[in-house]
Parts: sequence; structure tokens; C-alpha cells
Amino acid sequence: MFPSSSKLRVTHLTTYLRSLGGMQSVLKHHLTHDGDSELEDRYISFFEDHDPAPGCVDAMGWSKWTTIRQMRQAVGKVFRRGPSGIAIYHNCWGLPLFENLDGSHRRLGYLHGIPPDMEATLKAQIGLLDGIIANSQPLADLAAKCLPELASERICIVPLPINPPIMDFSHSPLKNRPIIIGYSGRLVKDIKRIDRLPELVQCLTESGAEFRLELLGDGHDGPWLKNQFRNDNRVIFHGARSGDAYWQILGKWDVQINTSDSEAISISLLEGLSCGVIPLFPGINSDGVSYTRRVDPSLVYSPADLAAAAQTIINITQMPAAQLDSWRTRCREAVTTHTPDSYQNAYRSFIEKIEALPRISRRTLERRPFYLTDHIPLGILSRLLPVSLLKK
Repeated sequence: MFPSSSKLRVTHLTTYLRSLGGMQSVLKHHLTHDGDSELEDRYISFFEDHDPAPGCVDAMGWSKWTTIRQMRQAVGKVFRRGPSGIAIYHNCWGLPLFENLDGSHRRLGYLHGIPPDMEATLKAQIGLLDGIIANSQPLADLAAKCLPELASERICIVPLPINPPIMDFSHSPLKNRPIIIGYSGRLVKDIKRIDRLPELVQCLTESGAEFRLELLGDGHDGPWLKNQFRNDNRVIFHGARSGDAYWQILGKWDVQINTSDSEAISISLLEGLSCGVIPLFPGINSDGVSYTRRVDPSLVYSPADLAAAAQTIINITQMPAAQLDSWRTRCREAVTTHTPDSYQNAYRSFIEKIEALPRISRRTLERRPFYLTDHIPLGILSRLLPVSLLKK
């Protein structure tokens, strides 16, 4: 059931809640903290097959065989149970499909990343939004470019919340031990480009460096990557971890590498920085570059140049302990604004601002036009006609 209190109602619409991606980390924060604020949340999770948190989550259980028509029927049934208040579409997924069903009095998009089709996705939302929440400056800039009707006051950058536990994140000297290199994130070749990690290992091996590569996370291409390192005991796959088990692994790394082609801001990067883990980040259009430069500009390597990344790691092994300690201090200082309270205050203030500003999103009550593609399974549409998912 929808909440019946006097608090401001917010409905989050998202693809998933249970995975370990950055978007899901933010949503889990809201599940935990919003009940303590003036906000009362509802969640519609499109592709969950059961409720991750019964009572405030509707799990739609959609699959590649679900059609747009079936999705609209399911979402409409949920919204008919009660008003949605402010509807927040995470990464704007589904907004053109459901905008005449949500019954919201304000609509927001919450941008978590920059997939290759994000510009087209944003342009499809023209006229449908009252504001944008972005987790990085590149995303805010892209929203301003694609949605000219949104004045600057309607676009907010929030500091992603990180909350490391109280434990010892100290690092022993590198002398007489392997340097520990970590990767945290989805194990997929697309965008995350984990297929570049074998080249990194090869370069380090040829240099004679002593190292250990540890991977936190799981994904479609995990089996492929494991096969590449099947006989290499220097590479450790921890799988997906959470809670203290996650932090105990992350906090022991010396260096954290990112190999992505595209990244808005990586929450795992921020979490690593909070533990004093030295970042190694590609020079892509990402806030991760600015955070890395706060530690030292030499830690930003040319995109896809894994030989350069390997050389930076080798240089780190040869640095005085005092310099590394200084870098680790800068790591922690770089994320001092990313506390749960700072995030919650920025998020809540923006929600209240949007509530006070006039509505500029259209109030769509007319019937959706007939589209033949609304009757084709999602898996086929996503491969052959992805533009169909952006039709109003």
C-alpha cells in the first residue's frame, strides 16, 4: 500500500534494487534513511522477481519476454492504489512509457551514469521533467544541454553518500611485499572494459613487479575473465561482497584501478578514497578524474593505455613511504563531503525546492498512441528497436 501519512510522498522508479551497482547503493541509502526525514518513499523495481523490502517496494518481475503493453498495465495498477507524489525516474528509464500513468505532481530524473545512449534518452524527456538530480558535474552538464527548459535551479548535483565502518584501514609499507591492486565493480566488457585487465597483468609481469590483483564484484563476463587468469594465483576473485566483508577487502588495497570507457562518478572510487586507497583512473569525461587529481595528477592515465597504468603502479612501488602516506591522507580528504548527512541534506533540500517551484512538466492524461512495438517482447526491442523505449 502507498503511505498515508502527512509526509511528502516520493515514488522511486528503478530497474533494480538488489544489485551492487552505484545506483542501487544510493537507493539502499534511501530505503534506510528517508523514513527519518520529512519524506516517505515508495519503490517500483521493474526487473526484481520478488520484493527486496516488503511493504514499500513493488517488484514487477519483468523479463526479456515482457511487452511495453504489459509493463504499462502493471505500473498503472500500482499507481491506481494511491497517488505517487513526486515521481523520480532513475536514469529516466521508463519515463516516456509511464508518464500518463504515474499521477505525479512533480517528476524528476535521477542520473547515475553516462551510458552511450544517455544523450538520446535525455532528449526524449523534453517536456516531461521538473528537475534533474545528478551525481556528477558531467551528468549535470549533459542534462542542461539536452533539456534546455530546465533552469540551473532545477538541476542539482548531490554528493554520493559513503559510510565506511569503523575499522583499521592502515597500510603496511610496500617494502618486501607485493603491491595489492584492486578492481571493484561489475565484471563486464561493455563500458567497464574488464577485458583490459589481462593486458595490465601482462605489463606488470614483464616488468618483474611483485603484485596481487583482487576483484570485487560479479557480472556477465566474470567467467571469461576467470578463464584468462585460470593458472595465475596472483589474481583473486572475491565475488560480490557487502557490509564489513566488502570493506575489509577494499580497505587493504594499495591501489584501485578503473578501466572504464565511460563513468559519471564511481561510488567504489569514493569508497576506496575514504579508506586511503590510491586511485588509478583513466582520463575520460568523469568526475573520477578530478577526484584522482586531488591526490596527484600523475595518477590519471591515458584512456585504454594499460602499459601507462602499469608503469604508474611500478612507480608507486618505488616511492618513499612518506609520500605514499601523504597521498593516502589526500585520498581521505577528497571525500570529506560525501557523508550520509551531507547527501541527505542536499537531496531533501532539492526535493523541497522542486515542490515549491511551479510545475513545468506536462500533465499528460491523454491515451498513449497505438504502437505496434508496444506488443513486442522487451528483449527484441532492446536489440533491434531500442528507440521504441523512448516513445511517448
